[in-house]
Amino acid sequence: MAITPSLWAELRPQKQTLVQRFPWLWHDYVVSRIPVPRWAVALILVVTTYGSLVLGAAWSGDFVRFVKDPRWLFIAGLPVLASLALSYIPSAISNLWGGLKPWLANSDEEVTAFGQEIQGLLTRYFIIGALLWTAVITTGLIFGPTEGSWLDGYPNPDSIRLSGVVFVPVFGYFLGGGTTTMGVGLAMLTREVSRRLDLKRGFVLGGGKAALRPFSRLLFTIWASFTIPVTLLYGIAASIYGPMLNDQGEESYTLAYLALSVVPFIFFLVFLVFTIAVPHIFMNRLLAKEKSEELQALRQELAEVSSPAEGDNISLSIQGLQRQQYLLFQLQEAKAFSQTLVDTRLFLQISTSITGIVLASILLRFLLVR
Repeated sequence: MAITPSLWAELRPQKQTLVQRFPWLWHDYVVSRIPVPRWAVALILVVTTYGSLVLGAAWSGDFVRFVKDPRWLFIAGLPVLASLALSYIPSAISNLWGGLKPWLANSDEEVTAFGQEIQGLLTRYFIIGALLWTAVITTGLIFGPTEGSWLDGYPNPDSIRLSGVVFVPVFGYFLGGGTTTMGVGLAMLTREVSRRLDLKRGFVLGGGKAALRPFSRLLFTIWASFTIPVTLLYGIAASIYGPMLNDQGEESYTLAYLALSVVPFIFFLVFLVFTIAVPHIFMNRLLAKEKSEELQALRQELAEVSSPAEGDNISLSIQGLQRQQYLLFQLQEAKAFSQTLVDTRLFLQISTSITGIVLASILLRFLLVR
């Protein structure tokens, strides 16, 4: 089901401040209004981020050196990947809510109130994340020391620093606010869903799990379009570029460099995997609760049907046996109900495989230069 403006508007609070509105400006005024695929819209940021850095490098007098250093392209690509993943959240959440509403046993007032809290739950820490990442990139790119940094050796490194006037806010908005929304925001939303929403009887056996497919697709999209590409690129960049220099000025992959490249990579991987795993855990908790309640209700009905009927009415006895057989069948179906959204084993296998490949690359480079 495609997103409709009215469906997304239904999740918007009636009175919304600028701070609450700010995280969705990119989606509401750019992504939803340009009739091109989301990946094409994300390419606009490539022109904004990498283009601004290229202009600064050209002004610095060493354009060729900048273009040949792919680390800058990797850094500029981070907001692009974040914006791509972030652009899928409104449609996925709207479709999830549209499919889940018919199954809710809460009152209409509770459903309406919760729906208008969704956007706020997703972006509660957006500003904090944006400011944090803005401060980090500002410190490193604009106010950081030139010696020993990526800017070392440029005739006029201050020109590249000035290009950060465009790069820094884009980086903070998408990578800072975006990752906060994809991580903490989705975790908070799924936590409240599992804690506050009650589903109608029959969700387990009546195909209600299909209503959660948009959320499952969203988790996979974030994982495929942001988590894995960023982690893989980070590992490759750490293993190939930026080696430390020895006393003779030669590249040396020392134990210190190995620690500086592997430790941040592992931390980044754990952080990103955590942003995907936590929402999945809370949704699994919701499914487990519904499965438990369904099994309890079926066992209670089965106990009532299995009790001896009064009198010798053969017709009632046959009906009771038929009802008992049907309840036993439903009980087996409920027990077979999977309380997970995705195959966790597959998720872990792919994640650990990529981790092993990148770590092996770093170790191989280290061993070859010893």
